[in-house]
Amino acid sequence: MSERSNVTAANATSANRGARTPSTTSNVITNWLWYVLVLASGFVIPRLISDRLGKEQLGAWDLGWTFVFFVRWLQLGVTSSVNRFIAHSRARDDLDDLNAVFNTSLALLSTACLLGGIAATAFYWIVPQFLADSSPELIEQARVVVLLLSLTAALQLPGGVFNAVITGYERFDLLNAIRIARDGAVLVAIGVVLFKGGTLVQAAWAYLIGEVLGDAAKVVVARKVCPMLSFSPKYYRWKTLKTLLAYGSKTVAQGLARGSLYDVNRLLVTWYLGGAEALAVYSRQGALLKHALRFMKQYAQVFIPRSSALDAGNDRKALGRLLVGTSKYGLYTTLPMIALFCIMGDIIVRIWMGPGYERHLVLAIIALGHALLVPQQGVYSVLLGMNRHGRIAIFDWIGVALSFGLGWLLMVPAKMGMIGAAIALATPMMLTGGLLMPIYACRLLDVSPTRYFRDILTGPTLAALPFAATLAISRLLIQSDIVALSVGLLAGGLVTLPIYWRVVLPKQLRERIVARLLSRKTNAGPEPTTVSGPPHVAHRNT
Repeated sequence: MSERSNVTAANATSANRGARTPSTTSNVITNWLWYVLVLASGFVIPRLISDRLGKEQLGAWDLGWTFVFFVRWLQLGVTSSVNRFIAHSRARDDLDDLNAVFNTSLALLSTACLLGGIAATAFYWIVPQFLADSSPELIEQARVVVLLLSLTAALQLPGGVFNAVITGYERFDLLNAIRIARDGAVLVAIGVVLFKGGTLVQAAWAYLIGEVLGDAAKVVVARKVCPMLSFSPKYYRWKTLKTLLAYGSKTVAQGLARGSLYDVNRLLVTWYLGGAEALAVYSRQGALLKHALRFMKQYAQVFIPRSSALDAGNDRKALGRLLVGTSKYGLYTTLPMIALFCIMGDIIVRIWMGPGYERHLVLAIIALGHALLVPQQGVYSVLLGMNRHGRIAIFDWIGVALSFGLGWLLMVPAKMGMIGAAIALATPMMLTGGLLMPIYACRLLDVSPTRYFRDILTGPTLAALPFAATLAISRLLIQSDIVALSVGLLAGGLVTLPIYWRVVLPKQLRERIVARLLSRKTNAGPEPTTVSGPPHVAHRNT
């Protein structure tokens, strides 16, 4: 980044002018509120496609999203670079550097958008190679769907710069307002298309239009959040480009590896286990865990600018506390989900998609493989903020090689089918993301790995055991799927809620909630002055 430490009078406007930073708690909550809608879309749209158009059409939709992943490679990790360096520039109050990051990254990703359009056209022509046994009508629809979804991903590339400006200013609340409006409109549009007898191609068009409008809104909001942004070629800098690419190359290498674990695994299933229909069934098992992973990424994202600011101040002790705290609360959040998928995953899939999609053992294996990876997304966010995430990409590429070898071995010679594919996905997930990544982060911050795992595992595991036991008892005693799931969730929630109230919620937050409830009940006026500090203070100290 720029070495300028003396800002001239002509460029002395503060990079923090007018900036308001919401609390960590509100950022996490708004991220999760948005992702609830994403989760709803992920459940509703596949079911609608399956019911209205059939399993093969759903497989074609899944194939389209597999190709989208490859278009997103072209962003080269630059959006994460912008997020990190915008926060870094703000911490140093360097407006010149901020604009250099913005303009250079925008030029780079606009070029990537053009390359994405070329890639989308290439994908259109190679789709038949993956659906050789399908009907000509399905192949043609799949080609157009792949083209439209890939073009959408290409058009999102330059818009990602504005997305990163908003998050660099920690205004996740504004970003999530746009996301909720966009995704809600897309969900309604696709639902209307399918209910009225529309095609998969029309659904893809609805997605494309919604994403373009959402990106336009991000441009407007980014200019409001940071009115000092200046569109000017004078800020195109070779040094800034090299810095962005050096940071982003590590991010994209890790993203490629992590994404390849899923997508190569899915392609192996397509090749060896029966085409689009087998992919549709297998993808539903992994979809639950991918949603859980993305859910926790929304939690973890808010710590990238925070850890970047701490790194700018060289506060290693605070970074160590942040590392432990994010993982511990991540486990409190996700262990009940993992237990739910292991014990009642087939019931969830059956209720969600109907009979024929559930594969209980496959889902349980994938869930166990994600048990440590999902809750520790905050570890990677801390490493991103410190610009020390390159080693994680190496770990994950080792995992890809392991997954590919295991996948071929277990699906072809061993003929273990989807169970073999699940083992090939789960094993590297547990080893690389669940163990090697946090151990590496602990050593960077002089945190004992043994103490780290003890601190993050003990409380969350004990707190989740009553919930898991309640689910298992409900599953054993009740025959009806819906009743067993409902009773298990209700009883498990009633057992777990007091534990989480006492153990997980910070004391100040509990006191604040109680004070508000008492105030409303007795009409006693404003909250007692003895309650100090907003609820996010405990998170900042963690």
